[in-house]
Amino acid sequence: MLVAPPQALWARALCVRGEKVNLRSGPGTQHPVTWVVGLYTPLVELERRGVWLRVRDQDGDQHWVHHRMVVTSSQFRCLSVRSRIAELKAGPGAKQAPAELPIADKYTAFKRLGERGDWYQVEDISGVKAWIHERDVWRPVVVQAMEF
Repeated sequence: MLVAPPQALWARALCVRGEKVNLRSGPGTQHPVTWVVGLYTPLVELERRGVWLRVRDQDGDQHWVHHRMVVTSSQFRCLSVRSRIAELKAGPGAKQAPAELPIADKYTAFKRLGERGDWYQVEDISGVKAWIHERDVWRPVVVQAMEF
C-alpha cells in the first residue's frame, strides 16, 4: 500500500515597507490597483509568482504585491486596527492615560514594538508610541499545517 507524502500548507506574515504601496488584482503592473496601503500594513503571503506575491489583507481580500514592497515579520512586526475605532493608551492597561494620539481608525497600521499581557506597544509612521489592546488589532501570523 502506498501512502502519499503530506503536502505542506503555509502562509507567511508580511509587513508593507513603503509609504504608499499599490496592491493589484493580478501579478503585474498591467493589473488594476485594488488598494493603496501605507507603511506597516500587515498582509499574509499566500503564493509567489516570480517577483509577485499573492497576499490576503485583514478583511480576507486577496491582492498581488511586488516582493520589494514588503518585508517578512522577522525583519519587523506589524499590526493594524480591526475595530472601527481603537483607544490608544500611554501604558499597557485600560486605566492608563490616553496616548499622545488617543484613538486610531480601522486599518491604521503600526509597527509592533513589544507586548505586555494582552496589550501591544506600537509605533506609528511618524514615530509616536502608544499601547493598544489585542481585541482591537489584526496581525499576521505564520500558519503552517500538514494535509494528508
